[in-house]
Amino acid sequence: MQTITRYLLGLILSCYVTQTVAQDSIQVKQTDKQIIYLESLKARVETEEKGFLKEEVEAINKRVNAKEITYEEGEDLKQEVAKKRALNIENRQIILQNHIDLVRRNGYDEAIGNEEVNRISIVIGAGRKELGITGKRHPVKYDIRTGNDLVIAAGINNAIIDGRSLSDSPYKLGGSRLF
Repeated sequence: MQTITRYLLGLILSCYVTQTVAQDSIQVKQTDKQIIYLESLKARVETEEKGFLKEEVEAINKRVNAKEITYEEGEDLKQEVAKKRALNIENRQIILQNHIDLVRRNGYDEAIGNEEVNRISIVIGAGRKELGITGKRHPVKYDIRTGNDLVIAAGINNAIIDGRSLSDSPYKLGGSRLF
C-alpha cells in the first residue's frame, strides 16, 4: 500500500512540476489573459444556467408526479423558471461583456482578478462526480510585530489585598513607579 501511495504522490508531483516549469513561447499580456478568462466565463454562464434550469424542471416534474401540483400548474411553473433563467443568462453575459469592455479600455483590472491563475486544485474524476481539493492562492501577509517607534510612558502601580485597607497592607502609596 505504501508503494502505491509513493508512486501516486510521485506522479502527481511530476505532473505539477512539469506544468510549473513549462513556458509559453508566446508571451501573453496580463490584460489579454484577463479578457480570455472573462470570455470563458461568458461561455460558461449559459451552461451553468441551463444546468440550473434542468434541476428546477426535474424538481417540478417530481412535484407533478407526486400529485402535489397539477400538470397545468407545473407547466406554468416551468415557464416562469425558464423566463427567469433566460434573464439570468442575458444579465450575467451583459455584466461580463461590460467587464471585458472595461479591461479593453483601461487595461488590466485588479478588481476583476483572474480566478484561473489564482486557483490551486487537485481533482480526480469528471463532471458532477469529482473528488478533490480546491483553494485559492492568497498573497503572503507579513506580520510586523516589532517596531522602532519612540514611546514615553509614566505610571504608578499599587496592590491592595482583599479585606485589608491600604494602611494595613505591606505596600505604601506610590511605592511602585515607572517612567
